[in-house]
Amino acid sequence: MRFNLILSLLAVSAGLIGSLRAQTPPAPSTAQIGGVPVANLATSTLSTEADTYWVGEVFPLTHRVTGERRVFQSLAGAYDWNPTNLNTDEWSTAIGTTDTPPGGPAAQTFTQTTRAYGRAAGVIELPRGLQPVTLVTGTSTSGGPGILTTDTFTVRTAPARVTLKPLPAPPPMGFAGAVGDFTLKASITTTEVAVGEAVTWTMELAGAGNWPEVRGIPRRAVSKDFDVVTPAARPSLARGTLFDGSLIEDILLVPTKEGTYRLGPIKFTYFDPKVGKYQVLTSETFILKVGGGGAGLGPEPSITDVSATDPNETILVPDAPPPVPLDPLSNPLSSIAPFSDNALGAAVAVPGALFVLFWLSLSTRRSRLTDPLRLQREAHEDMQRLIGQIDAVVGESPDKLKFMLYSWQRAAAQFGGLTITEPTSAQVAAAIEKRRSGVVGSSWAQLWREANRVMYGEKTAIPADWTKRARAALSDAPVPSVPLFAIFLRRNLLPFLGCLALLLALAPVSARADAAADAYQKGEFAAAEAAWRTELAKNPTDAHLRYNLALALAQQDRWTESTAQALSAFVNDPSNPAIRWQFNLSLTRAGIDQPVFAELAAGTGFKQIMRTFSPGGWGVALTCFALLLAASGGFVLWSAYSSHSRGLRWLSVLLALVAVAGGVASYQSIQNYGQLADTEIAVVSRHTRLCSIPNDGDTTQKTSPLPAGSLASVTRTFLGWSQVSFTNGQTGWVRTDALTYLYK
Repeated sequence: MRFNLILSLLAVSAGLIGSLRAQTPPAPSTAQIGGVPVANLATSTLSTEADTYWVGEVFPLTHRVTGERRVFQSLAGAYDWNPTNLNTDEWSTAIGTTDTPPGGPAAQTFTQTTRAYGRAAGVIELPRGLQPVTLVTGTSTSGGPGILTTDTFTVRTAPARVTLKPLPAPPPMGFAGAVGDFTLKASITTTEVAVGEAVTWTMELAGAGNWPEVRGIPRRAVSKDFDVVTPAARPSLARGTLFDGSLIEDILLVPTKEGTYRLGPIKFTYFDPKVGKYQVLTSETFILKVGGGGAGLGPEPSITDVSATDPNETILVPDAPPPVPLDPLSNPLSSIAPFSDNALGAAVAVPGALFVLFWLSLSTRRSRLTDPLRLQREAHEDMQRLIGQIDAVVGESPDKLKFMLYSWQRAAAQFGGLTITEPTSAQVAAAIEKRRSGVVGSSWAQLWREANRVMYGEKTAIPADWTKRARAALSDAPVPSVPLFAIFLRRNLLPFLGCLALLLALAPVSARADAAADAYQKGEFAAAEAAWRTELAKNPTDAHLRYNLALALAQQDRWTESTAQALSAFVNDPSNPAIRWQFNLSLTRAGIDQPVFAELAAGTGFKQIMRTFSPGGWGVALTCFALLLAASGGFVLWSAYSSHSRGLRWLSVLLALVAVAGGVASYQSIQNYGQLADTEIAVVSRHTRLCSIPNDGDTTQKTSPLPAGSLASVTRTFLGWSQVSFTNGQTGWVRTDALTYLYK
């Protein structure tokens, strides 16, 4: 009985397993129809419009199922696709189409779409979904001819990937993760209320983007003179999607005092993937009068640094501020007359004469450096100086006297051309007699021995007449000056090494204030700022000092001022990577959206070449290329009149072409710097006002806001005010302490 029962259970189990196998489609790798794998008869693919998107950018996804029309009957169910690294909408309804490609069998295609975005940067492997399909497997033999038999199979999606690139760093302070295309609107129910009456201030954020990451509308600052009731925000998404919608937030304000109040503006920062930049939306500003008029607005208050009030706020800087009245015209306008022939000749001859004088000055300096007696002349001058110092320390400090005598001995050995570490008095006397005919070596030997007795013996003082005899011995061995004809020697007329030495000699040796660096390292940023400003007043074009000052200001959260100093450092040394980094950082943290600054910071296209040198550096390059062009042209003419090889002529032509190309690049770079190549250019370092007259007390004059980052040329100054002009012809007055010169 038990045995029969076990057999019955096994039979039932086998039947159930067979039934399940009949209902479950075979795996795609093994299922076949007529000996042809199902994977060759039907395919499933995922595709995107592009290969790369930004993190948070909503992008479309398309799923296609394609099969041969003769076997592909229909879809057998929903697409099973479960991504873990993407946020997605629901799939649309699949739409079928028939297509007959040239030379191929007719194909049936079902297409459906969705949208998605990713939160993390990197290469995203799209998961391989499963799509059940109904395929024709043959014809029936029992139901009559022409009856098709079908079965259900599962098709796996082909591998696909998409790359998500990170958003530009560092992000603005107000950025909270919103990516897409948004709008921001504001409204109030009324602009005049009485004390105790309510007014509703409504903000609406709408658009398409990664709404699941949007945290809400930025917090609104409201005066303490209001009682505030904040209802819950009202989000609204379009049906069937996560990425299109709006967010409405109302604030109920009940004023408790009379007066005039400013509501707004509110700023919302998001990343626009279409242009690849952070954008700032600014809402409308409303003036609310409480109590039937109040006291009025009064004079426009000064606008302080945005970083000191709201770190999330950014300012869009226009090309020029809103118009205000210009200064009246008083003097007649006189144009410049054309140059005469003599004036044109002088314009050509004077630079040539200056070039010759400069060449001769370089050759003069070079002749001193290459003079064979240079070391002896330097030693002669050192001994003159040391003898005077020995006179000053005699009888005062034995240690100082010994040191001075030791220095005198070293100079004397160099004067005699000795390289011995510790020469004797006889060796010094012989060397000086050999190099200087007529010199009495015994006097030098005696001076040397007396110095040794003080330095190494028991005596602590030199004879009273030692310095007198040392001066007499030195005067008996003069060193002739550099002869004038040495200027015209070949080695000195080639001024390249001399030019380098001159540049090194003229280059300002900036004595970096160790106190400033120490204060900065200790966190005493205000002290470091003061020390660096003092140094900068001596050398305003020092890019490193400007960079250091930008650091000190940034540490104090004075980002707009830091941007101004970083910009000055950048235009003076644009190839320095540290300066580039600080310029980008200060620009972003200050929230300044200035097209000229943004292009320089990005350094794309020709700007990358332009940032190799400063405007002044490109001016030097243009001069060098002009000289190279003139020299190569002259050599072409000289070789044409002489019997020289053609190779030298072609080399000169090649150098001329290089000079022309370099000159064009130099000129174009200077032009691309635009206003930044003007020595009178200044940048507004904090938010202020542009006035039509230089007077704070006149509240009736016309003014306009002037945001930090505006570029202007200073035309004149007056009692703490500077008159500035802009590219559109607008002029006005601004406080001088709100400006930072780039080169002064």
